[in-house]
Amino acid sequence: MRVTCSIMKTILLFAAIGIAAAGANPPPYKGPAGPPLVDTAPGFFRVHEADGRWWLIDPVGRAFYAVGTDHILYQGHGCERLGYAPYGRAATAKYGSQEPWTIATMQRLVDWGFNTLAASHTPSLRHRDLPHIEFLGLGMDFAKRDALCPQTTWTGFPNVFSPDWPTHCDEFARRRCAPHRDDPWLIGYFLDNELEWYGKAWMPYGLFQEAWKLPADHTGKQAWITFLKRELQDPAAFQTHWGVRIEDFAALGDHVTPGPPLSDRAREMALRWVTEVGELYFKHAAEAIRKHDPNHLILGCRFAGPSPGAWGPAGRYCEVVSFNYYPNIDLRRGVPDWFLQKVTEFHREAGRPLMITEWSFPALDTELPSTHGAGMRVDNQTQRTQAFEHFQTAMFRLPFMVGSNFFMYLDEPELGISASFPENSNYGLVNNADEPYTLLTAAAARLNPKVYEIHGHSRPHVPVRDRWLVPWLKELPETSHATPIESITANCGDLKLTAPAGSSAWQLASGRIPLGRFTPLLHQITPGDCWERPQQATIVALRSSALVTVVDMEFTRPAEPARGDAQASTASSCRPRGYRTRWRFWMPQFPEPGVRIAGQKDDEETGWLATQCLWVENTDTEPWTLGRIFHYLTPAIGGSDEGDEPLEMHVQRYHRLGAGWADKAAGLGVGCWLPPDMEFYYNYWKDEHGGFHADLHEDPFVTLQPGQRYESAEGRRAFFLAIPGTTREAFAQATCRVEALAYEKP
Repeated sequence: MRVTCSIMKTILLFAAIGIAAAGANPPPYKGPAGPPLVDTAPGFFRVHEADGRWWLIDPVGRAFYAVGTDHILYQGHGCERLGYAPYGRAATAKYGSQEPWTIATMQRLVDWGFNTLAASHTPSLRHRDLPHIEFLGLGMDFAKRDALCPQTTWTGFPNVFSPDWPTHCDEFARRRCAPHRDDPWLIGYFLDNELEWYGKAWMPYGLFQEAWKLPADHTGKQAWITFLKRELQDPAAFQTHWGVRIEDFAALGDHVTPGPPLSDRAREMALRWVTEVGELYFKHAAEAIRKHDPNHLILGCRFAGPSPGAWGPAGRYCEVVSFNYYPNIDLRRGVPDWFLQKVTEFHREAGRPLMITEWSFPALDTELPSTHGAGMRVDNQTQRTQAFEHFQTAMFRLPFMVGSNFFMYLDEPELGISASFPENSNYGLVNNADEPYTLLTAAAARLNPKVYEIHGHSRPHVPVRDRWLVPWLKELPETSHATPIESITANCGDLKLTAPAGSSAWQLASGRIPLGRFTPLLHQITPGDCWERPQQATIVALRSSALVTVVDMEFTRPAEPARGDAQASTASSCRPRGYRTRWRFWMPQFPEPGVRIAGQKDDEETGWLATQCLWVENTDTEPWTLGRIFHYLTPAIGGSDEGDEPLEMHVQRYHRLGAGWADKAAGLGVGCWLPPDMEFYYNYWKDEHGGFHADLHEDPFVTLQPGQRYESAEGRRAFFLAIPGTTREAFAQATCRVEALAYEKP
């Protein structure tokens, strides 16, 4: 959840909650927990590892796993357009005052199996039945006046190189943490929420670029230059790795236009900078908190998903490392391997137990538009409940997880929160009339109390390649056909495929109606950014069985001659470099009538083309960086791209993952389906000049030396298909048929 000016008001509310709740002597702890785990009652929450599993330990020595939810607020979310908070008005009308609401809400949470008051909750809920977590906003507060990354539409990042940073941490902890030091109901502290570790460019090395943009007299810029001197020694090396020529390092003080990293060493160097920033952020924050409150856990800063370079420092100074993540999952099969592997890597880098502090799956069957905000969208509350059960169970099963906090207790306003923060999504356990989503809450009531049984039998996740694909899409057919083959035409259900189509791989058609062309496209950083199609396509292998045809193709592009002008050496210039890349394409066979493929119904002949990059090789005489590998589909529905537009999903991240082009006059579309277990970025769009952008890519960002080859992730493939209409419903219908044929039944 991105934080804007309106959300800054919520940050202030978090602070007010902490201050308001402090002061009175808390009662003895009597919250819920699992079985006894340690012999001596610690008095406060602790972390503990036993038999390869991490747990929280409650103040009396019992196992505890934090099952929480966010934003449990009597006042609800304000709506700028209405001038009031819809939930707050409904709660006041229903309960009359805050105390009856508090009693009813606490009973609901207990009945639904939640055991933790997570980030942002009304203070009157505390010290009753459930322990709580305190949110600080320590870094965000400092970033308002001294930032490495400025607060504009999000949280920013504090200037941890400022001489005032340690003092700020100390004063903040004295004011906010010291009053809670003797409270046994407090689990610990979230330092911040979704600081901009990625910078404004949303890149892993974003904080490196943010420091580059600072003026010469900024302490962050001075620290950055000192860091570069230590890393490079020779100023000439900066041009090698970053594409900018400097006479000495001091010249970087006035240079405020970042360039991209041009080598693996440059990317590694930039991530070491992020680590150095993280070291100062976590060190001073943790030392200040432990000085003023030595009794409670430091629970990390709620990373916004992957935060390369920062997990190590977080683990060195925090007992638990927290993160927010809104992954795509398979509604029938569960949480994909790529996500579980990624979370496992977070734990490996941090070396500490983890807590996921935001996740959710908004549904589209309420009065809320659900057009803004994070999370995969599902069609209805039944699917939302399925997603909840899959994800919560998966988090309980990971042995290094000690908490899972669902986002959130309340729905957002139908008209959005504010102009600068227009979130309007169905995140809640209850709606704005304080009515529970009964399917969801019943599932929570069944599943949440099983946390100790499930986590108590947890094991490390073991990934299985292509876990859900049907067997005939995992292994190559035995029958191989002689090559070379000049061209091939395949009638694949409702899809006609011809290859090669000039320098492109495939021409797609629905019967006799052209739909578009598929081609590989490589993003090269040379040092400028180039997006280069191949100039030649060759079929190098053809295999088939009764179920599938598999075609291997190689694509080449020769290098362009080097230019001698001054522009050729600038960071923004682009000279395409030579490459060779091999791809594999899978197509289902559609037999004669009466012979059916398992999983295919008689009226379902949705054909498809599955695309898989195998490797990319640098055939140039100079190194270049492979940024992204695009599976690129350009439309020509009906024979031209006139009238072709991005297919309107009307929501972001629909659970039938993918994108398409549509021609309303033709009544047809063409697009891609992305199984949740295949990790791609996708977005089909047109620019202001009418240019088509079929952004579907994997992101290696690796520097290739001459002759060096990058091997793509095994099994990663996208599915391309004809769409029998121009709506989201037509897209869902077609992709359901593809899935039925390509994927095992759950």
